[in-house]
Amino acid sequence: MTIWIWPIGLFPRRIINYFRAKNITTSILKAHDIHLIPVTLDPSVGLVSLPGYETRPTDISLPCLRIEKADGEVFWIHETLAILSYFEEELFSVERGYTRLEGEGAEQRAKVRDLVGQTTDASTWGAIGLMNSDVSTTSWSGLKEEEMHADTAVHARKKFDGILTKIEGWVEPDVIGRGTQSLAGKGADVTFADIFLAAQVDYMQWVYGVKWLQGHEVLEMWYERVKEEKWRVGNEVLASADGSDGWEGLLGR
Repeated sequence: MTIWIWPIGLFPRRIINYFRAKNITTSILKAHDIHLIPVTLDPSVGLVSLPGYETRPTDISLPCLRIEKADGEVFWIHETLAILSYFEEELFSVERGYTRLEGEGAEQRAKVRDLVGQTTDASTWGAIGLMNSDVSTTSWSGLKEEEMHADTAVHARKKFDGILTKIEGWVEPDVIGRGTQSLAGKGADVTFADIFLAAQVDYMQWVYGVKWLQGHEVLEMWYERVKEEKWRVGNEVLASADGSDGWEGLLGR
């Protein structure tokens, strides 16, 4: 298996945090014949593999996972959630001694999926707002500055805040009432829901200086707890790893 990862990127950092939360080290990855290919951003051409590594396939987003089977068949998994779900089911399951990150029991797993879905929706509306208010986004948004609309940005911000308020309503009994460290509630240390939301918050702070949870006190309280968790890799650490192949520094041996 081969995974192309740009460590500081929004979606790839979810993979790194997942491995850390599962205590999956570089030696474990090697034992499963999983190869990590470091990707970096070249301002002149975009995201490229580091010298000496297999070239990043064209027209794919990151991360992506390629599975090469014994009979020569090649299978691709393109979305972060799909990659992590594959790992949970096929390689790093609870039956093999690993912590379950999809949630314990049918109800908690459903809650995790709800939270991941709402985080994705909030990310979409947040991006629409940003694309219509921050001229630096024209490098990737497809919009020209004259095509940006302030009214669209305001509307998107309302939709974004509405989703975060909804999430807060779902998690407040656990985060405030029970003091849990995971959005998924009682019995969970970390799940996909925590990994996805933390990655979003960290990335937006790093790239745009945006405090993604500002004004949402319940989620801000959750995030303050998450910042102390060992599975979360901070922006400075990821930035220092960008442009290198020092996976052991991120995942351990």
